[in-house]
Amino acid sequence: MRNPKDVVVSLHHFMKSFVQISGYDGTMLDCVDFFLDGNCMYGPYWKHLQQYWELRHQPNVFITTYEQMQRDLPATIRSVAAFLEKRVTDEQVMQLAKWCSFSEMKKNPMANYHWYKENFMQMQKSGEMMRKGIVGDWKSHLTEEDVKRIDAMEERELKPLGITFDAEPAAGL
Repeated sequence: MRNPKDVVVSLHHFMKSFVQISGYDGTMLDCVDFFLDGNCMYGPYWKHLQQYWELRHQPNVFITTYEQMQRDLPATIRSVAAFLEKRVTDEQVMQLAKWCSFSEMKKNPMANYHWYKENFMQMQKSGEMMRKGIVGDWKSHLTEEDVKRIDAMEERELKPLGITFDAEPAAGL
């Protein structure tokens, strides 16, 4: 899961990068409207979260957040390993954390969809599948009104289920 405000910013840049497929060439405000109207790929974002949140107590479901992974990737790796009943050494955890870091994945053609860009379409010059990967980037892109509207959606759709997101990025991110 990821903070909906950061999801909107990411979605905006993603759709603009893949304009040949998405047909989207709008503004950030257009994307906020699109997002809040529930017109995203895979349906309304909050329904997507609700559906797997309802399964969170199933023995084969593991849920974490992008914010948690950014805050402490080694701890998240240990949690996933414990969930999968796999033993990992500290050395393995650190190697996985390096490989799974945003900066490393952004360089990896198999993780960053470089193969898709090369084989199937011409992305806009600035288009990248993996852009910044930081928590809280929404503060640089969304207006106060955008934030209020997304907060209202969270209050209405997610908070009653117990789904909440960190308001602030972790220190050092």
